[in-house]
Amino acid sequence: MNFFSYRSSLFKLSRQRREIDRYYKKQYAEAKKTSDNKKIGDISSVAPHELEEVDDEIHYLEQRYLISIATRMLLPVPPVISEEKGGRWEQSDVTGKWQLTSEGMRELRQLIRTEKKESTELLTRWITIIVGLIGAITGLVAVIKK
Repeated sequence: MNFFSYRSSLFKLSRQRREIDRYYKKQYAEAKKTSDNKKIGDISSVAPHELEEVDDEIHYLEQRYLISIATRMLLPVPPVISEEKGGRWEQSDVTGKWQLTSEGMRELRQLIRTEKKESTELLTRWITIIVGLIGAITGLVAVIKK
């Protein structure tokens, strides 16, 4: 999964969540005006479940994106072992999909950050060496031409 498809999917899911939230807020306000306790109860039980489904999809999308980055960087992804058995995965109550726990996501992000930092430091060293060599060669050429 690349950055743009991730951001596009995240935008769509966030928009879907906002629309669901607005819809149920509007329905709740109308039911409150008319004092329709049955409708208020229905909204109070259905709305959180629908929002939780979208939140679960957002979490799953974020997890897939992190795993794709880690895989591209050849970093280890935690094995699918449940949290009860000492792993970093849990099964979603909503969708039933296996997802990284927040601790697992944090560890994976940390691994990615560390790897990016190390590769940036390596590139910086090489650039410093190359600029130094160019400076030395320029100095030698200037001395030889005089």
